[in-house]
Order: sequence, then C-alpha cells, then structure tokens
Amino acid sequence: MAGAGVGMGMGMGMGMGNGMAGMMGMGMQQQAPMAPPPPPMAQWHVAVNGQTQGPFSPADLQNMAANGQFTPETMVWTAGQDGWKKAGEIPSLSGMFNQAPPPPPPPM
Repeated sequence: MAGAGVGMGMGMGMGMGNGMAGMMGMGMQQQAPMAPPPPPMAQWHVAVNGQTQGPFSPADLQNMAANGQFTPETMVWTAGQDGWKKAGEIPSLSGMFNQAPPPPPPPM
C-alpha cells in the first residue's frame, strides 16, 4: 500500500506542476503588447542653386531657418511628397519661420 501512496503523491505533484505551468503560460500571454517603434523622423531635401542638399532633419531645418539659410521660398522635398514645394507652403515647416505679429490694437 505504501507504494500506491507514493505513486498517487507523484501523480498529484505532476498534475499540480502542469497546472502551475499552464497558469504561468496564461500569465505570460496576458502581458501588454510591446509598443511599436516610433515612426521615422521626416528627412527633407533642399534645393540650393540648382543642387540637391540633404537629407536634413526638422531640427536641422529649424537651425538653418534661425541662421537665414532656410526661408519660406526654399524648395524642399521629402519621401511621399508630390514634387518639390516651397517650404512656406508646407504646414509642418511653415511654423519655423519668424512671422511678424499683427498690428497691435488701437489704444483705449
């Protein structure tokens, strides 16, 4: 009889072990999915004196605008864009240029 008790104990132990392994597997499946990588930053090409320069990041263009090397009239292109366009016509770039504020309101 002692042998039967040992066999039952082993069987129960294996059953419990399998159950725990199954629970661990379910717990691993319920983890939040990994966040997708950030989208690639737009890379811009600039036409200067008939020559293509770049690619430039938006931060590069911002620095160039601050130095007067990049203006609303500068022709730019990025992947997915339909041909070359003036930088001032592109909403994501037009905010880089110093824009004069409107006239102040009249004194009261």
